[in-house]
Amino acid sequence: MDKQERIQIVNKIISEIANRGRKLFSYAEENRTAYFASTEGQRIYYIDRYTEAKIPFFKYSRKLPERYYTRFCEGDSLLGLVLEFKDFIFGKEIEKSYLKWTYEYWGYPEEDMKAIVKLAKELGYLKGE
Repeated sequence: MDKQERIQIVNKIISEIANRGRKLFSYAEENRTAYFASTEGQRIYYIDRYTEAKIPFFKYSRKLPERYYTRFCEGDSLLGLVLEFKDFIFGKEIEKSYLKWTYEYWGYPEEDMKAIVKLAKELGYLKGE
């Protein structure tokens, strides 16, 4: 699976999260959803749903570039998930995922979290148990 295919998988998962429960990653007033975009080489961009900032991530980066903290509106928990998505896009297999945390943690209905995890497994993001 190449980088572009992995970006498509992650963007589908983000869309599913944005269309359920608390609608994280979604900015309904402007009908926008966060997403990842690709460039050549070792960089990808996360496009923030609210600020529309084009935030660069590099293959081996482990944190959000400091100057982008004010442009990333999702908070630390979702930053962890975004970094996990970044790792997947660059080819890492995800063993322990933020998506597998309990629905209470995310504040989503249980059935919504089950549907999100099911989609992630179907798309090959999460390995089935």
